Amino acid sequence: AGIGFKLSVAPFHMWTPDVYEGAPTPVTGFLATVSKGAVFVALTRFYIDGSLYQFSDLNTALAALAIVSMLVGNWLALRQENIKRLLAYSSIAHFGYLLVVLIALTYLDAGLVNQSITFYLTAYIVTTLAAFTVVSMVTGEDTAKQNIGAFAGLFWHRPLEASALTVAMLSLAGIPLTAGFMAKFFVITVGIQSGLWGLLAVLIVASAIAIYYYLRIIFAMTKSAESPGNSANWQEKIVALALMISILVLGAWPQPFIAYAGLL
Repeated sequence: AGIGFKLSVAPFHMWTPDVYEGAPTPVTGFLATVSKGAVFVALTRFYIDGSLYQFSDLNTALAALAIVSMLVGNWLALRQENIKRLLAYSSIAHFGYLLVVLIALTYLDAGLVNQSITFYLTAYIVTTLAAFTVVSMVTGEDTAKQNIGAFAGLFWHRPLEASALTVAMLSLAGIPLTAGFMAKFFVITVGIQSGLWGLLAVLIVASAIAIYYYLRIIFAMTKSAESPGNSANWQEKIVALALMISILVLGAWPQPFIAYAGLL
């Protein structure tokens, strides 16, 4: 329950949208990436070194948490107008996807599970950082500007920020040629090899729901409107560009990272 609270998986997720919305955007980005990623790594070590995957009741509990997180996270994200709250519910769903990999430990070698988790966390962290970087560049700390409608016209007035946010949204949705696609490919492969068909069915349905609200943000940026937000400095633009390129490289050419991380 304590680790579930730190990861904000459902039903321990109630704090997440309020904290994401209320905290300064850089702090929100830290909580969404480094904090959650570190806790999931700790959970993985705890689960593997303690051989907890041998306990069927614990696996059943994790499966229930994964299903609820995938469905609740994506369903509630559909109702959000504030982009930081939307990303909060999106993170709940993504850690639901990752729980599927932990459950697969019962059937697979720990090495393959570690490979999948390492790649997924890397893709998720890079993608989420890209999204929050653009949100910070466009809206600053003005809560009124964090509404999805406030991003209207971004493509026409600030193409770099719009491109980076588009790539981030497509990656979170798991669209091919992005890091998110390869991450979900790892999860689905592990699920198939483990025979976790029920969890995979929920994952596919939840991912289909997620595509809608990610595309909402992209469509909002294509509408004609005045230039949104304040102008960004060149350092912020370099960070956004670097993160966007990283997402595309991880998705289109993942082999160097896989070899570097020792995943082969």
